[in-house]
Amino acid sequence: WCSSSSSSSSSASLRGTAKSVSLTTQVRQDKVVTLLGQEGRRLKSVALSSLALHLGDDPFTKVKGLIQALIERLLKEATAEATKKGFCDTELGKATKERDYRLADTKALDTEAQALEIKEAELKEEMELLSS
Repeated sequence: WCSSSSSSSSSASLRGTAKSVSLTTQVRQDKVVTLLGQEGRRLKSVALSSLALHLGDDPFTKVKGLIQALIERLLKEATAEATKKGFCDTELGKATKERDYRLADTKALDTEAQALEIKEAELKEEMELLSS
């Protein structure tokens, strides 16, 4: 229940890994498209040039962007949740400690009040004895 530090470190690791894999794949794809375009122009090959144009247009770019945005939003929410949980745990600990202190203080005052009531009864009894 209390694994906020491991959760946030794994989130950061996941974020870094996802970005590096995405960048590596994108860099490779860009290099291939560039090479095909250059070779298509050098060889005057319509097939290679059109293949380079076709590969350059990624139909999933928008979907990849949406997924990346969703992942980033979820990571931010997880971080915020861990922060809120830490705050709540701290405040709950303080409140429990304060409650226990106040309970002990109340018990001590109750005991003292009972002792004073007994003392009062004894003094009233002694006053009655002396007055008669």
